[in-house]
Amino acid sequence: PGPMVMVVQPDYPQSNSGEKGADLSEILRFHLEHTKAALAREPKTDLVVWSETMMPPLNASAIERLHDPSGSTLPEVAQGRIDALAERSGAAFLVGGMYWDGWVDRGAAGWRQTQERNSAYFFVPGPSGATLRYDKVHLVPFGEYIPFQTTFPPLYHLLLTFSPYPKDYIWLTPGAPDALTVFSLRSGWRFVTPICFEDLDGPLLRRMFQPPPGQTRKRADFIVNITNDGWFRFSEMPQHLQAAIFRSIENRAPTARSVNTGISGFIDSVGRTYGLVPAGRGGVSIARVDPDERLTFYTRFGDVFAYICAALTALMAARAIGEWWKQRGQAKE
Repeated sequence: PGPMVMVVQPDYPQSNSGEKGADLSEILRFHLEHTKAALAREPKTDLVVWSETMMPPLNASAIERLHDPSGSTLPEVAQGRIDALAERSGAAFLVGGMYWDGWVDRGAAGWRQTQERNSAYFFVPGPSGATLRYDKVHLVPFGEYIPFQTTFPPLYHLLLTFSPYPKDYIWLTPGAPDALTVFSLRSGWRFVTPICFEDLDGPLLRRMFQPPPGQTRKRADFIVNITNDGWFRFSEMPQHLQAAIFRSIENRAPTARSVNTGISGFIDSVGRTYGLVPAGRGGVSIARVDPDERLTFYTRFGDVFAYICAALTALMAARAIGEWWKQRGQAKE
């Protein structure tokens, strides 16, 4: 049997400018209270998952620069309480939060970050705290960055005029394409964490699972997707879940999803959903995730089948054009 995983769904609406329906202290309170209550019901939980960008920046440089001698700041409070809860419960925590760095001293105005990332922080029981982090690699155009900044600056500045963000808004920095962090539980189970719409990117998920050269064991045993779909109001939530199903099927890897506003829950390695929390409702779901050792053709070789189909189609089209050209020449004669 695989690990017991808890996914928490807070259900906070989000505006187009990035403002959530509550401040971060209220969001932290919600997650702590509901997680504690759920852990009391299922004390053998191995992993607790909180959705994308629900926490303040939790990296060491942010906590250091934001420190206030007169009292604890929210990042310090959040890190301390997550650490303490992980220690008491014995469960690991994966939480979505920001990463701030590139600090500039503005004198009396204090420190200001110049770099932000969309990150997943992994807390393990014990004094080590958030020892591992995954930074989102595949950013969403226009939502997390404006394209063409360096390749076509005039078009970039034109697109910037349509943005709901202020001119001094800090666009996100992507993680390194090869920094596909694999997190490990104490039980030995391993997982990867595509953030938000990264689980729509089949080739990216395949690279997260593809075995190193000469090996046949997948890099991870299951997927944990943390998402904030609070931007959307209509059918995007079930569509995102439907897309996530294909990633589990392609790699024969179960998925646990923690989604602000939904749909949170679980997908097994053949695409069947279970333990779902409906969209537009706060709640918690706990279920066992059963890994699947099968290494699929797609995980091993990628889109080879699609390339073969495309090549055959191109050959057939070329042959048809050749036959047409030949008949056209004969007709002229």
